[in-house]
Amino acid sequence: DDYFDGWSKEDVVQLITRMSAALPKNDTLKYVSRVEKLNWEQVAFGQHTPIECKEKWKTIDKKIRGYRILQEVLGDAKVWIEQPWTDFYRGGRKKNRHPDMPKKPLTSYMIFYMKKKERITKENPGIGLTSLSKIIADKFNKLSPKKKAKYNKLANVMREKYQEDMQKFFHDHPSEGEKILNAAKNKKGPITGVPGPAKPIQPLKLFLEDKIKQHKDEKDFNQALLIQQCKEKWKSMSSKKKMPWIRWAHEAEMKYLEELKSYQAENPSFEMPKIKSVLSKEEKKVLQRMEGKPEKPPGSAYGLFSKLMLKDPDLRAKYSTPKERMQEIAKMWKDVPKLEKDGYAEQVKHLLENYKLEYASYLESLPEDKREEELASNLPKRKAKVEDPSIKTAQKKLKVEKKTAKVKETEKIIVEDILAKEPKAPNGSSFDLFEEEMKRKSMSSKKIKKAWEEASESTKQKYETKLEALRQQYIIDYKAFLTGLKPQELQAYSDCKGKNQSQPVEADSQESQESSAESEVEEVKVENKKEDGNSSSSGSSGSSSTASSSSSSSSSSSSSEAEEQDDDDSDAF
Repeated sequence: DDYFDGWSKEDVVQLITRMSAALPKNDTLKYVSRVEKLNWEQVAFGQHTPIECKEKWKTIDKKIRGYRILQEVLGDAKVWIEQPWTDFYRGGRKKNRHPDMPKKPLTSYMIFYMKKKERITKENPGIGLTSLSKIIADKFNKLSPKKKAKYNKLANVMREKYQEDMQKFFHDHPSEGEKILNAAKNKKGPITGVPGPAKPIQPLKLFLEDKIKQHKDEKDFNQALLIQQCKEKWKSMSSKKKMPWIRWAHEAEMKYLEELKSYQAENPSFEMPKIKSVLSKEEKKVLQRMEGKPEKPPGSAYGLFSKLMLKDPDLRAKYSTPKERMQEIAKMWKDVPKLEKDGYAEQVKHLLENYKLEYASYLESLPEDKREEELASNLPKRKAKVEDPSIKTAQKKLKVEKKTAKVKETEKIIVEDILAKEPKAPNGSSFDLFEEEMKRKSMSSKKIKKAWEEASESTKQKYETKLEALRQQYIIDYKAFLTGLKPQELQAYSDCKGKNQSQPVEADSQESQESSAESEVEEVKVENKKEDGNSSSSGSSGSSSTASSSSSSSSSSSSSEAEEQDDDDSDAF
């Protein structure tokens, strides 16, 4: 019984027996597809729910042979000899129909459709099938009763002829007639209620339905109480225990989307409803993790610190709301020594490197369509309005290619990711800095201008000194930003700046900062080339001189800037 993961051998035997009994006669579906279409409600027995039965089968399926041997194929060949007009890979029953079997007659609408299709297509070159069907359907609905009667009469004549031909076909081919009658008996009736296929339901609702069916025959059954208890249980369940219901809901959703497309193709007048996924954001993450997608680590030292602190039970007990907890974490971060902060930054660096390799392997394992879907889902959302028009243009259009150790093919990356890390240039003048501070206090532009004119020289000098400190800090931050870029990222960033150099900049100081930025790019590119040429000694001396100049410049930066950066990190997390 240890081999059956908690099931007894007798239960596993009964499961397979009940699955066999639930199979339709003359089943020709691929076994994987049949598993999805099987009536698991009919298979369920004893204490084993439909979901548990399906999950159990999936564990068994992984341990048995899934391919066929020649002896099995030869058995199919003997069957084919009796009906050589069939071709399994040509399509389903409709395409493998007997060559003498009459085709179904057209309805009055389809007769009208076939008559008008060619003319309307010529009048509207490039028109899609859905739009074409809508135009023809509108024309048919606007026909006078007299003209509709004409098409109805044609349809009736075709139907009568079809019935006569079918009787003759059944007489000449009795075995084929028996197959058709059996297929009609097994076919499900039409879907009632809302047009289109039935919508899937959420994992929690599947879980509740499962538990209700499990307990409904009990003597003191109270549905409302059971639902309340199950909801509480669901909240405390681990992701692994929730997985069967999440996977079942996801599979039902995929099946629903396919059925929806088929239904729309058969019913052109049907309007596609707005589709909202049955899985929550967290449930999607659980599903992706179970499918092998690595979890993305925090992007900064503060992000990692926050993630670890949020798991602290004492913090959760002391502060009830997420906002209060984040505020407390921001205060704690300010008290963390610089050496410890550097340790967090180093951890983030290693985590991100590992993540890139794992994510590349995950992408490589996906089929082409799923890979494109995954890459599209990870495209960054539109950022807030950016002052520099060159950056705004780059964020929308410019893409570069990068390589990873695991993936041979190149993948597109957005320069926006690089630009998002670029430090923001300070204000152009001391008045701009003063104006920005006053606007935070809800002061009007007119009053700000007047206040600046009336300000003392010492006050103006104070803002000039502060602006100079910000500029020096910007140069240090910009240097660190460029040094942290990989060679291909640096090249992409340089190309981005070069393409937008011709665009005007508002202030002279801004021009000087952009010019300084360009020179920094070139300097770092030279350093990278040196490193690639194994000139480690010269590279290290250049780094030490840079570090020396950086430390002398950074002494003038204010502590308030560091505090603002911490608050920004908190919001970003």
